[in-house]
Amino acid sequence: MAKDTALQIVLHELKKDRAALRAAVGRVPAARRQQRPAPDRWSVSEVIEHLAIVEARSAAAIGAETATAPMLAQDSGAAPTEFDRTKVLDRSTKAQAPEFIQPQGHMDFNAAWSALEQAWTALDALITSAAGRDLTSIGRTHPFLGQLDGYQWLLSIGGHERRHTAQILEIADAIRKTAG
Repeated sequence: MAKDTALQIVLHELKKDRAALRAAVGRVPAARRQQRPAPDRWSVSEVIEHLAIVEARSAAAIGAETATAPMLAQDSGAAPTEFDRTKVLDRSTKAQAPEFIQPQGHMDFNAAWSALEQAWTALDALITSAAGRDLTSIGRTHPFLGQLDGYQWLLSIGGHERRHTAQILEIADAIRKTAG
């Protein structure tokens, strides 16, 4: 049996993160997904819009670099570079999204979800196109996480989703408490 490639492992992790996000969204009634739990907090729709923006931008940025990554001598099933999600998952450390990736709040939930699905499609296409390439040779500096190689950057996208999955679960709890 052939071992999974590093990119197959990354894609598998991203799919698990997406499933967790879907489950969290499912805990918020559709009619309440536009509702902010507090004036200074994002609604579920705004969280999803933010994820769509970040993931589309990430796919474009990493995709541009992926095309220049050298081919692997042989992809024998090596694991992707390790990525520690501890920092990105720690919701006790508040992170302020820069203005250019903040949701504008003009999308309803369905439009935001559709935009996120388009970003997922772009990420999946990027991963497919990167098959056989060495993503340890490319990378970018993440403003919150520091220098990441291509594999770590892709894994950070899933970590970012998990961070916001936790936020959506907090929103669900807040809405449930206000509903009585």
